Amino acid sequence: MTDRFSKQAHDYAQSAQPLNPAAGWGRDDISAAFQAGLEIQQHSDLEAMLQQAYQVIGTLLSGPDGELVDFGLPAGQRVLDYFSKQKYDPNFLPFIHPREEQ
Repeated sequence: MTDRFSKQAHDYAQSAQPLNPAAGWGRDDISAAFQAGLEIQQHSDLEAMLQQAYQVIGTLLSGPDGELVDFGLPAGQRVLDYFSKQKYDPNFLPFIHPREEQ
């Protein structure tokens, strides 16, 4: 999300006023607000995907019957902790990604 759209999305979300071209909203303002709305939805979708990934990883770590020990291992907890946060860590992977090697 770009800074311009993030700020516009935040400002629009904080505003209780609907879009009203008669009150001075121009086509660019409406377009920017629409784009900001799309970006808010995309952000919301990404948050939902992270929550699903967290659940899938937890299930894979514990196994179908919940008896695998991987869930309780430090590495398993590290993965779950990472996916429970909304912050990207470029050093999370224990190896160098092929795109990073170039």
